[in-house]
Amino acid sequence: MTTVPDSGDLTHVVQVVAYPACGFRAECPCGWASAWTTERPPAMAASRDHRARVVGPQCTRAAILTALLDLADDLADTIQWLAQQER
Repeated sequence: MTTVPDSGDLTHVVQVVAYPACGFRAECPCGWASAWTTERPPAMAASRDHRARVVGPQCTRAAILTALLDLADDLADTIQWLAQQER
C-alpha cells in the first residue's frame, strides 16, 4: 500500500492501494474511492484529481514535497519488486 500525503488537508490523505484480485485504486478517508484499474498510474492521477477538487491547488513548496514523496514511494515499490524477483 502506498500513501500519498497532502500537507494541505489531513482529512483527504488519499492512498493508492493494490489488491491482487482487483488491481489498483485510490481511496480517501472521506469515503471517496476511484474506479479499479489494472495499472498504478491511473489510480495516482485519480488521487491527485480528488485532492485538487476537494482541497484546491497546492502551493509550489507543497507540490514539490508531494512529488518527492511520490518519487520515494515509487523507489520503495521498485526495491520491493526487485527483492521479490531474487527469491
